[in-house]
Order: sequence, then structure tokens, then C-alpha cells
Amino acid sequence: MIGEVFAYAANRATSGAVESISKRAVWFVAGGLVLLLGCFFAVLAAFWTLEPIYGPIQSAGFIAASCLILALVCFVIPAVSQYFQRRRARIAAKTANPVTETIKAVTEEANEAVDYFGPLQVMASAFMLGMGLARQIKGTAT
Repeated sequence: MIGEVFAYAANRATSGAVESISKRAVWFVAGGLVLLLGCFFAVLAAFWTLEPIYGPIQSAGFIAASCLILALVCFVIPAVSQYFQRRRARIAAKTANPVTETIKAVTEEANEAVDYFGPLQVMASAFMLGMGLARQIKGTAT
């Protein structure tokens, strides 16, 4: 019974993560390819639009400068986003009650275990685990 509890905990910790990461990776790659094609055609359209007005060299320079500025903005965005996430986490940590958060996490995990094993097996496992811990505590106390 206790082995099933550990197997359940390991399964719960890893299975959802692997599936989620693989799905995200596939969609991320697909989205990246489509985005890359869109950017290529956007740059091509921009060149065709600017070339009759400014000439081929200046048009290429304008597009290169625009791409450079866009790249710099892309490099700065994660740092700014991380700063705001840390700031939000500090504010949430000041207002959050650790006891309430712990009770909420334990309740969610208990509900998941009951849904997976059924209430009778969860109660029996908890009883056996409690008895084992009581014996250990009694053995160290004497």
C-alpha cells in the first residue's frame, strides 16, 4: 500500500510534466516556424516598398537597423518581465499567510489522491503510515 503511495507521488510529479513539456515544445517549434516565415515575408515586403523610394542600399540599411532595434527590445523584455514577476512575488509573499497556503496545498493533494486511489485505500494508507510513524516515535522516546 505504501509502495503505491510513493508510485502515485512519483507519477503525479513526473507524468504531467513530461506530457506538458512535449506538447509545448511541439507547438513552440511549429509557432516559431510560422513566425519565421511571416517575418521573412514582412522584411521582403518592406524592402519592396522602400526600394523604389530610397534605393536598394538605403532600404536594406533601414531594414537592418529596424531588425537590430527589435532584437535589442527582445533581449530586454525577459529581464523586465522577470523584474516584475519578482516584484509581484514579494508583494504576494507579504500578504500571503503560510499556514493558509500549506493547508490549501495539502487539501488539493489529498483530493487528488482520493480521486486516484479511492477514499478507502487512502484512509488505510494514512492509517498504516501513522501507525508506522507512531512506532518510530515510541521507539526513539524509550
